[in-house]
Amino acid sequence: YDVQRIKELKEMIGDDSGISSHLLLSVGTTQSEMIKTAASFTPLKFRTFIFTKLDESEKFGSIVNQVMKLKMPVSYITTGQNVPEDIEPADKKTIINLLLNEKQNN
Repeated sequence: YDVQRIKELKEMIGDDSGISSHLLLSVGTTQSEMIKTAASFTPLKFRTFIFTKLDESEKFGSIVNQVMKLKMPVSYITTGQNVPEDIEPADKKTIINLLLNEKQNN
């Protein structure tokens, strides 16, 4: 929620840099905190979500709630502590399986 730091980051990145911004959110974060975080980082014009810590959660409805609220896709999910092995592209099938509580075997 550090508005000044977000402004500084926006100035550093600029508008024409060709950098694609993703908003990284932990699935374990409360819905209200996700909404506040997304609002705080809106100046950075993020285009997708990355949801982390799926291995530490049993509920995944917050993913769908955020996607529906901001009308943005999910680009990646993380399913463990090993980087980059536990980072994977998000797709509809994976997210639907998570919602149906059918965690995929990695």
